[in-house]
Amino acid sequence: MPRPRRMFIANETYLATARVRSGLPFVPDRLINTFIKGVLARAQHLYPVIVSDVIFMANHFHMIIVCKDPEVVRSFNCYVKGEIAKGINRMHGRTGPIWQGRTDMPILLTPESIIEKIAYIYTNPVKAGLVDSIDQYPGISSWKAFLNESKPESVPWVMTSYLKKITSGFGEAKLRENLIEEILNKKASENNLQYYDIIFDPLGWVDALGERAGMPKNEVKERIIERVREIEKEIRESRISRSIGAKALKSQSLFKSHKPSKYSRRVFCISHDISLRKTFINIYKQFVETCRFIYEKWKKGYFHLKMPLGAFAPPQSITAVAVALF
Repeated sequence: MPRPRRMFIANETYLATARVRSGLPFVPDRLINTFIKGVLARAQHLYPVIVSDVIFMANHFHMIIVCKDPEVVRSFNCYVKGEIAKGINRMHGRTGPIWQGRTDMPILLTPESIIEKIAYIYTNPVKAGLVDSIDQYPGISSWKAFLNESKPESVPWVMTSYLKKITSGFGEAKLRENLIEEILNKKASENNLQYYDIIFDPLGWVDALGERAGMPKNEVKERIIERVREIEKEIRESRISRSIGAKALKSQSLFKSHKPSKYSRRVFCISHDISLRKTFINIYKQFVETCRFIYEKWKKGYFHLKMPLGAFAPPQSITAVAVALF
């Protein structure tokens, strides 16, 4: 079945989600956190995007991203997933893809939808039984930046070549701690350690929406915090067993076996406003038809025609080969 065509619109907000095929490789210890933060920071340096909110769970991540330039968003996503895959494979001593398909990136059409998804992101660790509150989560998240509106954080870029295979079993957590210490100390002494700013812009989507946001930032922030605390309380009160806790999470194995048992249905737009959703779907259908029409024209050599804004087309060099084969 062909994948649905992507459509990115400037100043709109998207929920990016990607999951690994198997395992729980994103252990929230110092090594993995430092490595992933470095990838995110360098990705923002190379491909500036507005990352409003983010969380990395053990086998997937969620990001709220504001699209300024569709090409930059795509390049940012490809770089992040590619570099993380290379690093995880190196520590596992293996090769091959680690991600389950491409990143799911539905557009969030209303402020209510965005607020709901942000609350969903920050309550992920509690829903999974990892901690009792997002405040206790040791993994990568923008929660502290959300609460404190913190400034950019300068983080080391741990290149894939600095990493090495980790041996599983007893003492694995200590090996990981020793590895990150060795990398930071050795590369710093050799003047080979580069630092980049990792920038989270909580509520950056409010600026992008402008009047469409319908409320000031302080009100949005209060609503999100209230909703997060409400969900956390409901989960804690209904929970039968204790949460795993931050200390145990940090010491988990990189090689822990896990296979996702359920997959959510992929959608390309999320909206609390049904009429707005229907309007967008009609616009999207017209967009797809236009892309299909132009691509068919390309195959006949009409390369002067341009794809609509927000479309990702195959390179014309590849299309030219297809023309030659007809």
